[in-house]
Amino acid sequence: MKKLNGEEPSKLQAVSLRHIKPEAKTQTIADGHSLSLVVMPSGAMYWQYKYRFGGKRKQLALGVFPAISLAEPRKQNRLAARSTYSAS
Repeated sequence: MKKLNGEEPSKLQAVSLRHIKPEAKTQTIADGHSLSLVVMPSGAMYWQYKYRFGGKRKQLALGVFPAISLAEPRKQNRLAARSTYSAS
């Protein structure tokens, strides 16, 4: 994993995901390498990958938590990152 300022980005842990509570506003909880979990005020949680293509900011929805566990979005994130880097 790429280090930033000599430190590795913090990663989410499967155990901690079960304890996330919805708040009044939408929360975005980063996992590292542009992968995040978006927590809606309704309690719904979505995996999201943010990237740039052609100089524009894009985002890719990877699924709904808990139907998709933590390992699957990380795998999809790596595949999407490889395809966007090779396409640019």
